[in-house]
Amino acid sequence: MRTLVTYLAGGLLLLTACGDQTAGPPAVAGDPLPSQWRTEVWRGVSVDVPADWAYGGAPMQVAGDTIACAAAGMVSASGGRVRDERTVPYVGRPIFLSDVCQAYPFIGPDSDPPSVPSVWLGADVEVGSDNLGDGWVRETVAASGTTVTVTSDDPDLRERVLASVGGVDVCPSSLSGPTRVHAMLIEGYGRPESLEVCVYRRSDAGDLELAYGTVLDAAEARAFDRAVGRAERRKMDCGEERPFEWVTLQMTGTSYPNAPVGVGGTQDMVIGCDVIEVGPGQTYELDEGVLDALRVEGLPAVLFDLIGPQA
Repeated sequence: MRTLVTYLAGGLLLLTACGDQTAGPPAVAGDPLPSQWRTEVWRGVSVDVPADWAYGGAPMQVAGDTIACAAAGMVSASGGRVRDERTVPYVGRPIFLSDVCQAYPFIGPDSDPPSVPSVWLGADVEVGSDNLGDGWVRETVAASGTTVTVTSDDPDLRERVLASVGGVDVCPSSLSGPTRVHAMLIEGYGRPESLEVCVYRRSDAGDLELAYGTVLDAAEARAFDRAVGRAERRKMDCGEERPFEWVTLQMTGTSYPNAPVGVGGTQDMVIGCDVIEVGPGQTYELDEGVLDALRVEGLPAVLFDLIGPQA
């Protein structure tokens, strides 16, 4: 039996689901640590996780309750959907990835000990160490005004992850408000080589806090460039409400054969209010083609337009 909770217009609804729950193979303590790692960021903190880990949710406080809306591997490391979230290690953020949520601490099949290791960023979990049974330990540390939680039955993995906790250097950790593009390269950025993407979400204090940051490779940057080139012009209109989400981008490109002198460099861009701004006042519709180009890495687990209905 699995107890779930969902938030509807009228308040809190508890649900109970019965039936077989597929469990993945248990983690094996003492296995060699992964050789490839990637850096994840949340607000002012960064942490390294194994490169093939998926993306998911983490416990968060909503209306006085601590809940987790898909605290499991939901999006693969490449940006695709995970078929069986119970078998995949993941890094989770306190973001709604489903409208069906579990009360935390977990009960039923999802109660401790877990079946896969995880790292939570900014989770509503008390600092300290909890013995979950069968060798599994959940350890939470405070860093840069938020928390990092690692759960594993491998002490070497926990030590490796927590030793990597540090500051953020890929994106600004916060924005005081939505930004705009104020300058444009005269001859353009040329052939795209990389695209830095920084996703911000509005905090309770009103600032836009960093939720995710990454640098996409040349192939991904070029796919995005092509998609924007096919999008239609559209005026930015945010209305009277402050945007809940804002995305800053930096497209870096190089010159190409027979290009005009001056081609290449880094161009600021922003995504907000359903448009993308690529130059001062040059805004285009955030259409399906542009969104599809962003369905890579962890972006489908953090961008509101990519999360969609998950229940």
